[in-house]
Amino acid sequence: MHLYIVSSGTGHWLYKCFSSSSPFLGSIINVTAQIQQSTREEALTFLCSVYEITNVNAEAIEEHKQRYFQYIDYLASDMLIDEYPNLYKLLTRGKSLGALVQLLSYVSNNINDEKAIRNIAFHKVETFAKELCIGKSSMGRKINLFTILGFMKKLDNSEIEEGLLKKLEQKKKENNYAYRSSVYEFPILNMEQLSDMEDFAAAWLDSGLSIKTVTFEGIYRSFGKEEAERCFPQDKGKVISDSHDENVMELHRVILKQVNERGWTTKKDIIEAVKFNGRNTKLKKEDVLKIALKEVLDTYGLENIPLNKKLKEEMNITEEEMSLRSFPKIIRKIQ
Repeated sequence: MHLYIVSSGTGHWLYKCFSSSSPFLGSIINVTAQIQQSTREEALTFLCSVYEITNVNAEAIEEHKQRYFQYIDYLASDMLIDEYPNLYKLLTRGKSLGALVQLLSYVSNNINDEKAIRNIAFHKVETFAKELCIGKSSMGRKINLFTILGFMKKLDNSEIEEGLLKKLEQKKKENNYAYRSSVYEFPILNMEQLSDMEDFAAAWLDSGLSIKTVTFEGIYRSFGKEEAERCFPQDKGKVISDSHDENVMELHRVILKQVNERGWTTKKDIIEAVKFNGRNTKLKKEDVLKIALKEVLDTYGLENIPLNKKLKEEMNITEEEMSLRSFPKIIRKIQ
């Protein structure tokens, strides 16, 4: 074996075992954990006891862990539906709430940053998907949703510790990956942040957005460039394609024309009337409409509201225009 001080200038001593069957490299904490067959935290507690050292940071981390577990329990409780109904409704779509609780529970073991108590994880999407037993594409969409809601934050290069960033870039190069693993922070949200999220969820639901529209373009169109770049820091400076802009402007034209002519319209009527350049499928039209609807509503002072019998009478909607038993949402000028 060899005991030596590292050359990085941190002052750390490492123990290196040259055994061919079980080679090992680690600090006194890792060595102790190996001998005791314990966790790193248990080994650290043991050493502090032996050498009569008060580990203030370990106590702070333990306190933070308890707060984190309470936070996860709250998100999984019935209180969320009562206090933040719109947020609850949004998260229960596509079983996202259950996935969020599972994800936070999985990464809760990473609360051990010695410099600042933060919960950081840098797994690939595939790793999260495998742990939660869901598909990769579904996991990717859920991560985007949790990011825009603030449950997790994608860190850009300036926010990642230099050694970790170098390690991830090296791994990307060695494995010939197109992208390096993203680094995420999972904060504990306070009441004020959850209240802001509740308002955001209400706007989201009112606009008819779905989890499939949580893309850079979708957030850009619905909530602006700044919000899109916050959720997708890897896409900062991205330019929306001209063809997408043309499709959105076509939607603007059709919606305004129909509202001005009869005072209201529906998504079905819009899909039937709009004509895109290139791909002109119903699915393509629906995707662009979901992305652009909030922008259209905000720009022209429109609202997207559920129809009822009384509103049908007020809007003079006849049976020729719509079946008596049909009550979809309608888009009209704000009254």
